[in-house]
Formats: sequence, structure tokens, C-alpha cells
Amino acid sequence: MRFSRRPRVSSVLTAYFMWSWSALLASAAWWLLTVPPMTERYENTSARGAKVYCDSLRYLKPYQHQRCLRQPTLMAIISDGIKSGIRECQYQFRNSKWNCSTYPGPPGRHAFHPILKARGREKAFVYAILSAAVSYEITRACSNGAMLSECGCAKINPHDRKRGGNFVWGGCTDDVKIGDEVSRSFLDGDIVTAKTMKKQLRKHNSEAGRMVVTSNMRKVCKCHGITGSCAQTVCWRSMPTLRFISHRIKQRFDGSVQARIRKGILRPRNKKHKNPTALDLVYAKPSQTNFCEPNLKRGSYGTRGRVCNESSIANDHCGIMCCDRGYHVETFMRPYGCNCVFEWCCQVKCQECRERVTLSYCS
Repeated sequence: MRFSRRPRVSSVLTAYFMWSWSALLASAAWWLLTVPPMTERYENTSARGAKVYCDSLRYLKPYQHQRCLRQPTLMAIISDGIKSGIRECQYQFRNSKWNCSTYPGPPGRHAFHPILKARGREKAFVYAILSAAVSYEITRACSNGAMLSECGCAKINPHDRKRGGNFVWGGCTDDVKIGDEVSRSFLDGDIVTAKTMKKQLRKHNSEAGRMVVTSNMRKVCKCHGITGSCAQTVCWRSMPTLRFISHRIKQRFDGSVQARIRKGILRPRNKKHKNPTALDLVYAKPSQTNFCEPNLKRGSYGTRGRVCNESSIANDHCGIMCCDRGYHVETFMRPYGCNCVFEWCCQVKCQECRERVTLSYCS
């Protein structure tokens, strides 16, 4: 083991380069990630302004262009949804060989183009998380009043009103129906009939992602009253966090089903397995790459320079992450803020302390 004030430059630069390259591509690899909101210049010219704005988004498909003309303010929020979906994908797979990296290519090409060309379960997760994230961001924008002219809070289901309880329905219930509809029409509007295996899988996985959002709505309540009393309880229905949603989709990824079409219906390829439910992720074939070595055509940056965990029993274990190539351990001193104090008014000042950190890097 080697001790130094900082880790070996080559290892740090390699790990940093892989992270920063992935982060850079995540913001520029797909045109949807850089969609600007409508400016006042466009808004003030009404329908004409919407056309100018939508025409400026050169890579919109015809059905997406029509949606843009009808609701141009949605475009920047859809872009936010794509960005959120990529961040959540990279978080959920941060300790896996495939860490949901995005890839360079022509502006009109999908950020996950190599993965979507394949037929593995990674493709299923990408469709599910992006569709769920777009649905989530649209719904949240409606609840926050970001699109006052187009949507808002949802109406409480009459069945819920009848059940009642020691509370009253109020507040702002998230309108997941509008988020679901926008996500479906914009991302999957070209799937009129899903007759082919490819389209059926895409439609199923996109719907599975959106269903995680709609099926996990929860009741949230707040007490109202003077001096801390709870004279009245007001409740509404709210979405869970996007992190919760992505975690649920990741669980479905871990139990995804290899499927085939039989009489127009998706069936498990292994006859001993149960038929996939609407929430299950399905894929056609196992991935043809193990993501150990760099191969951009197959969507792999490899795992050299990645941080692994010697004591883990999960996918980030050094033996798994490093693909049996071995790894090296480095120890260095890392600065961090300590002994923080609040000074009137209004700053928090900290001393700089150092801690000894040991990390393992894949060879």
C-alpha cells in the first residue's frame, strides 16, 4: 500500500475524465437536452411565435412538432425530464459495470444510441426511466403553477371523497394523468400500432415506467389550527420523489423478463416463468457486451480506472467491477470542512481538516 498526500495522478485523472466526459455528454448528446424555454419574443407573437420556436427545434419528428405547436411551453419541461431521467439512471447504476453513460454522435441521435440499438435489458430501463421522468416533470410543473394556462391541480376522485375520514380533501393533488398523457404522446407518439417485437417491447417498457409514477401516488396531509392545534386536517395526493420512482424501476430491471411474441402477446421465453405484468421490464436478448472493455459501438466505456469496493458483496466488488483484471489501492489525505461555527450575521465558517481515505481503482 502506498501513502501519499494525494492519489496517483494517472488514476485520479482517469476516473475524473470518465466522470466529466459522461457529465458533458449527458448535457449535449441529444438535442432534447438543450431545448431552451420559449422567450417573451416568441410568446408575444402567439401562434406565429410558437411556429418560429418549434421550427428552431430542428430534430423534432412530425408528431412532436405538432405537439410543440399546440403546447410550446412544454418543450423545456420535457427537456428537464430527459435530464432528470439520465441523472437517475446514472445514480441507480453508479456501482455497476454499465453506469448509464451517454455517448457522442450526430445532434439528432439519441444519447443512448448504442444501447437502444441492442436488445438487452439496459434498453428496457432507458425507455422506462425516461418516460417516467418526463411524466414526473410535467406533472410537477402543473402542480407548481409553471403552466397555468395549460394545466394545474387534479380533481379529487369522487370515490375518494365518499370514503372520507377525519380529514377534508384540499391542497393541490398532482395531476399524473396529464403527465402520463404528455409523456406517452411525445415520446411514443410514433407507435400507432405495436405489431413488431421491437415496438411492443418499447411500448411495454415505456408504459411500465409511467405506471410506476401513477401507481405510487400517496396521501399527504397537513394540520391547520392556531397555536399548534390540529383543528382541521387537509389531505391531497402527491407523487413520491423521482429517486423513489427510479429505485422501483431499478428493482424491476433486476427482475426483468426475457420475452418473445406469441400470438401477438408478450410471453416469457422461459416457459417456466410467469407472464410479465404491466409493471415488469421486458427485453429480447441478453446483452452482447459485458461492459468490461471500451467499445463505444456497443455502448461501453469499460471499467478501467473505476472505483471499486473490496469489502462489497454487490456489483461494485473489485472482482466483479474490474472483470478479474485486478486493482490497485491508494491512500491519500482529503480535505473537508470541520469545526463549523455560525457567526452573526449570517455566515457559517469552517476550518479545513484532512482525513485519510483509501480507495481501490480497477486496473
